[in-house]
Amino acid sequence: MKKSILYLSAICILVACSTMKTAELSQQDVDKVKPLYPNYTLAELKEGKTLYSEKCTLCHSLKNPTSESSKKWPHIVAEMTNMANEKTLTISPKQEDLIIKYLVTMTTTSK
Repeated sequence: MKKSILYLSAICILVACSTMKTAELSQQDVDKVKPLYPNYTLAELKEGKTLYSEKCTLCHSLKNPTSESSKKWPHIVAEMTNMANEKTLTISPKQEDLIIKYLVTMTTTSK
């Protein structure tokens, strides 16, 4: 009985963690960073999020965008991109830029 409860609890925790919903991206997020990125679009924000999820998880788990400051993300992403490209996990300069903009946007808009 105790083993069953333990297994059931573990399954519930795993399911809850894997189905966590993230905030929906909106034009409002983009508008808040217009001073930084005047021509930035919602489509680019969404693409940056997708690239962050797809590319960065190839080497490590994802960090919450608010875990670093908007000033630190460009340096961190540049460093990670260099490491990924050395491992032949290609991240283009355009993809790197979109990832940075996504992280900076989400850091900026969450405050």
